[in-house]
Amino acid sequence: MYPSSALFVFVLAAIKFTITGAAAVPEAAAPAQVAAGTDHWCGAWAGSPNPSDVVGPQQLPPYDFTRRFFVEPQLQRVPFAPLVATEPKIQVPKLWGNNNFRVALMTYAQSSPARVYASSKSRWADVHHALGRLMNDCVNKGSGGAYLVLPSPGLMQSTLVVYAYEAGSQFDYQINYYMSNPHGIDPSRLAPGLAAANVSSSAAIVTA
Repeated sequence: MYPSSALFVFVLAAIKFTITGAAAVPEAAAPAQVAAGTDHWCGAWAGSPNPSDVVGPQQLPPYDFTRRFFVEPQLQRVPFAPLVATEPKIQVPKLWGNNNFRVALMTYAQSSPARVYASSKSRWADVHHALGRLMNDCVNKGSGGAYLVLPSPGLMQSTLVVYAYEAGSQFDYQINYYMSNPHGIDPSRLAPGLAAANVSSSAAIVTA
């Protein structure tokens, strides 16, 4: 008789815990201009890419753990300076698309202190992981956004950013402008920067 009573109490406690936990999980809210946190930013500036159109693994580079040297030549301190690195070299930015869904991999720029990480070492596995987090924290909740790519083992500083955005969004105009006038982009400043700028003009929009 005692074991049955104990089992009943255990099941009752488990049900209570489940209900309490479910109540603590908020429903997907409308996208904020800037998400809380220092590693990702969601907002209307990136539009609302359709989650079902996410760029698939067959389009992205393979999910592997080989450390590669990512470089954005035009943003180097000496633009297009020769590189000396034993790792395979990947030039960024990299852009992928499927229907109206866009993914961009770019170097990270911070505003204070001003610095552009025009070269770094990372792995495609880290990029895939960041895109997965971006899907979970931004896209599946109604907006695009940006996510810092975690540094590879042995490194301390995030130096790459992956973006998920909708074709025709403010950030899409930002990318189009960037292609003719490369500049460091600080993802933490995108929301206020794009809100204050005329994104269809040729004026500088967001710089680091």
